[in-house]
Amino acid sequence: MTIPGQFFIQARRLGERRALLYKEGALWKNISWREFADQVTALAAYLLSAGINKGDRVAILSENCPEWAIADLAALSIGAVTVPIYFTNSAEQVEFILKDSGVSIVFVSNEDQYRKLAGNEKNILNSIVLFNPSGIPEGEDIAAFSDIKASSFEDGFIERHIAELRPDDTASILYTSGTTGLPKGVILTHGNLLSNVRDCKSIVDIRENDLFLSFLPLSHAFERTVGYYVPLLSGSTIAYVEAIDKIAQNMAEVCPTVVVAVPRFYEKTFAAIMENVRSMSVWKRRFFGWSLDVGHKAAALRDAAGTLPLTLRIKEFFAHLLVLRKIRKKMGGRIRFFVSGGAALSGEVGDFFDAIGLTILEGYGLTETSPVMCCNSLSARRRGTVGKPLPHVELALADDGEIITRGPNLMQGYFGRPDLTEELVKDGWFYTGDIGEIDSDGYLKITDRKKDIIVTSGGKNVAPQVIEGALVGDSLISQAIVFGEGRKFLAALIVPDFKELEYLRLGLVMDEFNRDNLLENKSVVELFKNRIDKRLKVFARYEQIRRFSLLGQEFSIEGGELTPTLKLKRKVILKKYSGLIERIYEEN
Repeated sequence: MTIPGQFFIQARRLGERRALLYKEGALWKNISWREFADQVTALAAYLLSAGINKGDRVAILSENCPEWAIADLAALSIGAVTVPIYFTNSAEQVEFILKDSGVSIVFVSNEDQYRKLAGNEKNILNSIVLFNPSGIPEGEDIAAFSDIKASSFEDGFIERHIAELRPDDTASILYTSGTTGLPKGVILTHGNLLSNVRDCKSIVDIRENDLFLSFLPLSHAFERTVGYYVPLLSGSTIAYVEAIDKIAQNMAEVCPTVVVAVPRFYEKTFAAIMENVRSMSVWKRRFFGWSLDVGHKAAALRDAAGTLPLTLRIKEFFAHLLVLRKIRKKMGGRIRFFVSGGAALSGEVGDFFDAIGLTILEGYGLTETSPVMCCNSLSARRRGTVGKPLPHVELALADDGEIITRGPNLMQGYFGRPDLTEELVKDGWFYTGDIGEIDSDGYLKITDRKKDIIVTSGGKNVAPQVIEGALVGDSLISQAIVFGEGRKFLAALIVPDFKELEYLRLGLVMDEFNRDNLLENKSVVELFKNRIDKRLKVFARYEQIRRFSLLGQEFSIEGGELTPTLKLKRKVILKKYSGLIERIYEEN
């Protein structure tokens, strides 16, 4: 069985039920399963008429939207290979991927994305299809998505093409965002993706009446599988946010039951809630604090013992009725659970969501593994871990602690890079590059990336991500990167949470809250030093941050310091701030 084969079975079964939700103007509009299937069929016919054959590459350069899914399924249905491209990529990155993968046709969302296609790229493409062609001058050689109608193909053509597909046929080439170097094309088959979907569904309860909120880039394997294929093959509904800055508003409007996100989303949500609490009156803040404390105690005791004493159950009832329920209501009020992946979730943030009655299921995976390897479930969850391996996924630790894996979800290799494939896949085991620990019950804990391990001049091995996770758990710290390779001690670059700092400004010796003079203010520096020392007091002496510098601007995708899934690009950041880093050590 294949992804499009499963999709059309669902579409015939569910018919007029709602499949997709999108916002147009001020209104949310539905696409039924029947309409969804009809549009996929029409586009598949267009691709065939445009000369796209089995194995040809079809690129999608777009933000998340219904057209993205329609283009993907249409290409897969005729045996073509989809090549998703991050909509945040630069023109140079787009050019590299199009040329490296040998794309024949590209679907583009709008004028901004279209302008990333250089003239020489347009010459090698058979066709360009725009989802929204407004703003494109007449005479440009493009096709408008809305103008595509079913070509004169005989009835049942798409079923015959799907019947010819095999699980080991290539479905997609996903270019990893990468924290260093050029992106690598990961080859995934229909069987790879479908095995991962089935395994995820077997341990996480997904229902037909679930509504997923889609905002992580569909070009990333995490959203592609967990936020798109899993609901698609479960008969659930997918709602696409209208813009990244509208996530909170859209969440309240469509009332999702499942949200898939990276830790940064939960950190931002936590910060926004706490900022709102600070604007409350004194007695309301105290009542919120009491309710949160009750929630923390109830969540901890429920995890440990499974039940609560009567007095705590009564307190929890009133805490949720009068305070915590209102927080959940702002997120739509129907959340059954969140899913977190892509990086480690701060313990403080996870505890907060537990306390307000919202469960976050942490998981772990890589593009090369389709992507999920491990995941916590509602019935078997252990905080601080990424869960147990999926049913058909094998996991082990190499002698140096590196996580290795094999299973039906493992990629076929890197496109055009057999050398790299042989380097990382040995005797059927994929070497992830991550360092981890597996406890006696089989739960995996990620400790760091192997290549990120810092070796100090004293020979101490330090895992920076663990320290960074502890630092960003402080409400005053928005982002942090730790360094010290070959140095006598560790240091860090810290991005403050300026809203939190502004709230505290009355306790600082300053004439006014001004970001330009704030970072060198002795009171501010001392405040951060105390916060850092407090967060790291349980760490070893050689893991302490001896010196740090405050930055006035967040690391960002646009600035090149973050991947599209918001991971730190360490080499980029350390190179960009190399002068500042040298001064930190010189001053010492």
